[in-house]
Amino acid sequence: MIPVDQAEQLIKRGGHVHLMGIGGIGMAGVAWLLKERGLTVSGCDLQSNRQTEWLSSKGISVLHGHHDAHLNNSVDWLIRSTAVSDTHPEVYGARKRDLPVSRRGEVLPALMRDRICIAVSGTHGKTTTTAMIAQVLQCGYCVGGEIVGLEGVARDDDIMVVEADESDGTVTGYTP
Repeated sequence: MIPVDQAEQLIKRGGHVHLMGIGGIGMAGVAWLLKERGLTVSGCDLQSNRQTEWLSSKGISVLHGHHDAHLNNSVDWLIRSTAVSDTHPEVYGARKRDLPVSRRGEVLPALMRDRICIAVSGTHGKTTTTAMIAQVLQCGYCVGGEIVGLEGVARDDDIMVVEADESDGTVTGYTP
């Protein structure tokens, strides 16, 4: 995996990023924020859901299944969901091509580095609290649920409120 600082540099560089497990609520938000920052975004998931349909409607290419064929020559960076093993063949294929491989929890803090960031963490209530703050402040967000009053699971802005996951240690990457 790569440090948050390197993920920040990859975001600034731009290019084509592919997300494995793009249909997950957290991955869908990161995918949308990357697209809003000007990167070319594609992704794959084992099944379609409301998040993959939303991303497709926004112009993000979403493929079915996980295999090396998704990593065409235009892909510069791979981001994987925590649900995708680090030993997965598609991850192995990316490393074989010397592509940087990140986890979602490393990329979201990197996306917040040049924003005013409010990071919500804890055991219970992160989604509700994040959504309430975003609605009150009318700011950008990356939220782990479908919330009435918010369009989609993410929106970029100069001020961002995000759910900061403490379960995998990536909460330390934020500078809220």
